[in-house]
Amino acid sequence: MFINFSYTSYKEWPEDQIKAAREYGEIVDFLFPEVSADADETEIEEMADECGREIYEALEECGTDANAVLVEGEYTLTFSLVNRLKELNIGALSAGLEKHDMESTDSNGNKIKESYYIFKRFREY
Repeated sequence: MFINFSYTSYKEWPEDQIKAAREYGEIVDFLFPEVSADADETEIEEMADECGREIYEALEECGTDANAVLVEGEYTLTFSLVNRLKELNIGALSAGLEKHDMESTDSNGNKIKESYYIFKRFREY
């Protein structure tokens, strides 16, 4: 099983990223929770415990050795959750993306900067 624990459904990914994720098995979306800027470290740790429990239970039900979790979201929760997953020997991944920037000017002379990303690979934390 491949758990996509991020803000974006895998259905919005490019085909090559979906194909790479499917090498781990079925892809399942788990929505990364919103994290308040006012949340303190205790709240982050509690969120990481809860998210980690949900992920572990989903992977237990699947029962395969090819399990991985893409963890991409708010930095402190990502850090705490990745540490928990690593303690449980669950592969925690990030997407290796190549960033491209384009600059242009609109009809009013305002600069517009747009970025897009090309998926290259998954990388372990």
